[in-house]
Amino acid sequence: MSRQPDSTKRNFPMRYSISAAFLAALAVAVTPDQSRAQPAADVIEVTGTIIPSSNAAGSQPGASLSQQEIELTAASTVTDLLRIVPGLHITQQGGEGGLTFISIRGGDPNFTVILIDGVKVNDPTNSRGGAFDLSALDPAIIERIDIFYGSYSPVLGSDALSGLISFTTKRAGDNLKTNVTAEGGSDDAWAASGHISGRLGEAAEAALSASIRDGGDAVAGDSLRRKQLNARLRSPQGAPIDWSFSFLFADGSATAFPEDSGGDRLAVIRQPDEREFEQMNIGGTAGWQASSVWNVKLASSWARHEENTDSPGIAPGVFQPVPATLSDSIFERFDLSLTNTARVTSRLDVGFGGSYAHEKGRTDSIIDFGFPIPAPFALERDIWSAFGEVSWTITANLGLTAGVRHDDAGAIDATTTRFAADYQMPETGTAFFFQFGEGFKLPSFFALGQPFVGNPMLRSERSTNYDFTVEQAFLEEKLRLTGSIFRNKFRNLVDFDPGLFLLVNRSRVIARGGEFQADVTLTPQITVNGEISYTDTDTDEAGVNLRRRPKWRGGGRVAYSPTKTLRASFIGLLVGRFKDSSIPTGNVRMPGYERFDISAEWSPLAHITIRAALTNIFNAGFEETVGFSSPGRQARLILTARY
Repeated sequence: MSRQPDSTKRNFPMRYSISAAFLAALAVAVTPDQSRAQPAADVIEVTGTIIPSSNAAGSQPGASLSQQEIELTAASTVTDLLRIVPGLHITQQGGEGGLTFISIRGGDPNFTVILIDGVKVNDPTNSRGGAFDLSALDPAIIERIDIFYGSYSPVLGSDALSGLISFTTKRAGDNLKTNVTAEGGSDDAWAASGHISGRLGEAAEAALSASIRDGGDAVAGDSLRRKQLNARLRSPQGAPIDWSFSFLFADGSATAFPEDSGGDRLAVIRQPDEREFEQMNIGGTAGWQASSVWNVKLASSWARHEENTDSPGIAPGVFQPVPATLSDSIFERFDLSLTNTARVTSRLDVGFGGSYAHEKGRTDSIIDFGFPIPAPFALERDIWSAFGEVSWTITANLGLTAGVRHDDAGAIDATTTRFAADYQMPETGTAFFFQFGEGFKLPSFFALGQPFVGNPMLRSERSTNYDFTVEQAFLEEKLRLTGSIFRNKFRNLVDFDPGLFLLVNRSRVIARGGEFQADVTLTPQITVNGEISYTDTDTDEAGVNLRRRPKWRGGGRVAYSPTKTLRASFIGLLVGRFKDSSIPTGNVRMPGYERFDISAEWSPLAHITIRAALTNIFNAGFEETVGFSSPGRQARLILTARY
């Protein structure tokens, strides 16, 4: 099927200029007491609580990647950055143009909320139930990644059934800084990026980043071309209002064989999917101190995702075929929230507030059943929420946090709770952390409205999560060991009933397991980090194949800095066997695989850095999903000039 010109393309500039004007007004709409200055934004953009205190139990991420780690890894994709994070399993469908999937502790990919500078970017119009494709995000503009495990609906509302991943783009700074990066690599891959930050007089601190990438042709039928522009503003140090503003625009095109087609190795139809995407985010916050004990924060965001897909379909095999489809989708989400936090006593903080979200999406599809059949749908919904939280520091070593939230989406409402506690033994420094959380996920627009399989009677999917973590340092902090156990229960899962030819709520999945991490400083020049994860997933639904969830996986990094100007990193990943399926093969059990990468960074001059990276250094041939070949050995050279 060939794509026809879209004569209904919307007038984008007016839409986002209105939103930008409204969001910018948040920073100046309030005139607080000028004698009370707020500090600049904290290093962590998003915490696990609504109370902005690093002392609150459960406020810190379960895992993080700093800017130094991101730069040293020299990854070309966000997928590669996250591969060795404990508790995460990342699947790349072939090369850079293929879809990416994240499973946090056994959850489905659409059970993870993705935030970019605090803006939620999950898209419920797609057939993946709202899962975000990480290929749309460039590592070149990212400064920090924070991963939170568990059910975070009491903090974020719908979708956070198994966790959230927060991406923080490069921040504004006080001093003028610029850098330009150029990259070349195997299989005709290339990239370029630039960043400038500094102070705009006395008004603001600003940053502007841009990047462009061509992923080359490492895998047959696979390609990715992407451009991004990112801008950030924030209040200067000591300003009476602590405000921030962010803008992201990304667009690109990709080709890859359709999911479940058997990929470049098994697909009968040799024409790949063609996909074009566009993401635009605008976000703003304004915080002020209303009194000596009371703080107020107003936040708003607007996100828009457009995706156009031309799929040739999938030929019949063990499973039924998939017809060719043309699909154009647009989704918009507007958020507005007001949060109050108060210091009741030196040991007791409370937070409360409300939020409103409006979601609107439409998909225009034409499905080829031998003759074209239109399959459009358009939905929108309003979500009103109220939330509260208490953080109590009982002693210097024991803290508790409890929260509750009610979300009302009209036909569906949900009340979720969360409890977190941490304790540190004063004699040994052993730290204990416990968390309980509930989550819910509204049915996606695709699941509700798709004309052939959609079901407007679907209920929300629900989750319950428990996890317990112990952390202990030895040898004067040179060795740190961390162990975690968890149990996640997901119910009312949306599944396809072939008898009814309808999406229904029926499945229940229980995921249980544990993670172990070791961080070792062998010498001031050599550090070693290792992790191993075990996740056992089970369902009460006969015949359900829980795909791409290996029981065992492990990884590690060795970082070596022999001089101040030379650093190197060696990363290894080992993944155990897992289940998968495709239309040509039916259900299969995939072998495990190993991958090893190495990178080095050298600064021969104060303003020049040269990075070299070699991925899959042993040229291992493996498939992360059945039939889709992973790229072989790839080399890249990256040159950065800083001023």
